[in-house]
Amino acid sequence: MTPSNSSNKPPPPALDAVTLSEEALKGFLAWMDAQPQNSQAGRRKHERYSYHCKGLIVTIDQGGYRCRCTAPIRNISNGGISLLHRAMIHVGRPCELQIRTPANQWIHATGKVAWAR
Repeated sequence: MTPSNSSNKPPPPALDAVTLSEEALKGFLAWMDAQPQNSQAGRRKHERYSYHCKGLIVTIDQGGYRCRCTAPIRNISNGGISLLHRAMIHVGRPCELQIRTPANQWIHATGKVAWAR
């Protein structure tokens, strides 16, 4: 993930990638955080931090069309971000991220899908 800049200007609206109520989403994220770490966790370069936030807008190049949607964040690190999305996102696809910070700033970043399940 490569940050490019930040601003106060919110991005245009996008589709909702996860159609869960706020309560259901909070419960699901808490359940996921309580699960044992997968084998990938020991090989990570950067420590992951829980950051539950619905303020992520992701644009993914799906090889023929660009999908733009809002997605909840599960956790974040210096090297990546874990998000929830109801559809398959293919590994290696480029993406653009717009992340809302607690201070209501927008951080713009680019990256690629590294892992999906």
